Amino acid sequence: MVATDTATGCSITLDSTFIVEINDISAIAIANMHSTYIPAMVEVSAQSAGAETYEWLLDGVKFADSPEAQIVIDSTGTHTLVLLVSSGPPDYCTDADTLYLTTTEQTEVILRIPSSFTPNADGINDYFEFFTEGIDGYTVWLKDPWGVLVYEYDKSTGKWDGLTTGGKEAPAGPYYYHLAARDFVGQALDRSGVVYLIRDLIELSPIPAKDKLVVKMNGRLPGERSVQVISIHGKVLSEETINEETFELDVSGLSPGLYLVRISNQIDILNLKFIKE
Repeated sequence: MVATDTATGCSITLDSTFIVEINDISAIAIANMHSTYIPAMVEVSAQSAGAETYEWLLDGVKFADSPEAQIVIDSTGTHTLVLLVSSGPPDYCTDADTLYLTTTEQTEVILRIPSSFTPNADGINDYFEFFTEGIDGYTVWLKDPWGVLVYEYDKSTGKWDGLTTGGKEAPAGPYYYHLAARDFVGQALDRSGVVYLIRDLIELSPIPAKDKLVVKMNGRLPGERSVQVISIHGKVLSEETINEETFELDVSGLSPGLYLVRISNQIDILNLKFIKE
């Protein structure tokens, strides 16, 4: 090492050994909020290496000087939590960690459950779904009158469209549900009851038919459908693929008598009788 006198410019070489010690110190703040609703209890703890002293600040105001502490936040908004640590004498090395905590006003817990729904794709009450406020999450299962599980879902999926887990239309009728929910405070809420699945019938008109048979699907068997006209002896007289909700079948060439319309969407099949005059 070379030492130089800045006044005279004289230099001298020093043959000395220097020992440099590095104090490793780090601040890691952990906060556990029991609820985001005010007044919100917050438990804080410091997971810090090499620290001798601790200082906690919330929005710039000191509230504790220990590794662990508690504080109640009674105002809404985003709050700044800071942990300051020091290694103490003789070096007084320091470090800091910052967390941001958000609190809100408590929301009244509201849970509205419909008593029926009509999955006919008309945009009105097509799903069995809940209206909620103040609910953090829930799970739901539905069973038929014989106790067989038909469908289950949670808040992320949010509703039942009337199809089974296998993708088939669940028959019209009553279904028993059980809802297990929790609010934002963590309180459990359980509800059980009955919901009625109502399906509109497919309409055929006029009956008896003369030249044209009008078929109105009313949301049944959605998607592309195979439509067959079948004699009472089981012979397929006509077949076509139809996507429309309402359509006409030409029955002018049929003899008077009883016939069957078979409609399938590759998932379900419905058979409907009509009379040709």
